Amino acid sequence: MPNAVISVPGQQVVTTAGRYTITAQITVDGGHSIHVMLGPNPVSELCFSTPDRATASRAFRTIAEGGEQGVRPEGIRQALTDALVHDLHEVQRRRDDESTSRVEHINALLDRLESPANTAAVAELADHVRRNLADTVPAGRPTQVASPSRTRIEHKPLTKPQQRIVAGHINGVVYAGNGVAWTSLLSIARKGHAAEVHYQPGTKKIASIVLRGYGADAKAVA
Repeated sequence: MPNAVISVPGQQVVTTAGRYTITAQITVDGGHSIHVMLGPNPVSELCFSTPDRATASRAFRTIAEGGEQGVRPEGIRQALTDALVHDLHEVQRRRDDESTSRVEHINALLDRLESPANTAAVAELADHVRRNLADTVPAGRPTQVASPSRTRIEHKPLTKPQQRIVAGHINGVVYAGNGVAWTSLLSIARKGHAAEVHYQPGTKKIASIVLRGYGADAKAVA
């Protein structure tokens, strides 16, 4: 949270970071809320509340840093997702009661970040895949498995948290869960590092990705 200490429900601190205005407030139930404006417009995907002060502080710092650097909302949202996934890995190593509670709060915020922006990103990825299916997917392959064309997708560098996620692959497959958010797999796939994308049945959430260079040798289960 900001340097000013707020400890009473209803108290708030307003901070300007670049073109963003960030309001941190303690809610009537003792939780912590973050409200973000870009100029005169609210940035709904970056507005949330959480019972956990540490999680709120992490989010506040990440949003403020992105604002100071002039990052667009979708970039800040991805940076926040990556930061929370990193925290999730760190917290899970402690295995105490306080850590168990933080894991729940971090996962809740990661679920909150599955915003309309994420839905649009999934739709964009699916549309890209559909345009290339004729070239890359053999007849009879399940529709939830996607193989974007290698010649038509741009490879972009991974962030350090994304590199750690990829490094934890099992025979070329990276699965959602156990601290890996499906939104992180989405970002990795959109950057061109996935040969196949598998979705959870009946949803637009990614269950696993097969990394490039493994392809048919990998045994992913949707």
